[in-house]
Amino acid sequence: MKWKTHTAIARAISKSLNLSKDLEKALSQGSIEPDKYPDKVLRVGRRGRVYMARAAHHDPELEVIMRHVWNARLSYLSGNSIQAMKSL
Repeated sequence: MKWKTHTAIARAISKSLNLSKDLEKALSQGSIEPDKYPDKVLRVGRRGRVYMARAAHHDPELEVIMRHVWNARLSYLSGNSIQAMKSL
């Protein structure tokens, strides 16, 4: 999907949930951040060498998804709604 589509979906979700403009902006930014700044994961090469690689963007590992979910939860519980929306 294009960034424009990601942000349009985020705006539609925000509108249906009656979120404030700040939270809408955070949700929209968070929807395109994986495109701008890909997630990193540890990989093990054929010869046993461990290295850092980009996570698959359209089919990420469960670990990557759960990292974002936990970041959202922790941000929400600490009162940082903006960061919680970005993580979602």
